[in-house]
Amino acid sequence: MPDPSRLQQLQAQRELVARHLAWLDQEIVAASGTPTLTPTPAAPTPPVPTEPPPPTAAPKPAPGTVGDVDAMLDDLLQSDDSNKPPISKTGCWLIFAALMVLGCGLTLAAIYFFWG
Repeated sequence: MPDPSRLQQLQAQRELVARHLAWLDQEIVAASGTPTLTPTPAAPTPPVPTEPPPPTAAPKPAPGTVGDVDAMLDDLLQSDDSNKPPISKTGCWLIFAALMVLGCGLTLAAIYFFWG
């Protein structure tokens, strides 16, 4: 059975991409200087779910306008938790420092032993 939260995330990402493509179309038309008579295609309506989704937190409001690209990108980056850098542990840094000191000490000992 598919995960409903993953499905909701994918649908939200699809909506963001559709809004971004609509904005790109507007910018292309504005840059070309010739207005087109064909309207931009509307995003397809999602299928009606057969069962209601589980209750979730209140959804974030959509950014103000379609042309507000910075707000769309900020919203996309804040909603994606997989882009967070890994947390470095203090113990790992202590082991790294100890190995560096040990390596430097062994290097100096080898220099004094072979050339001393």
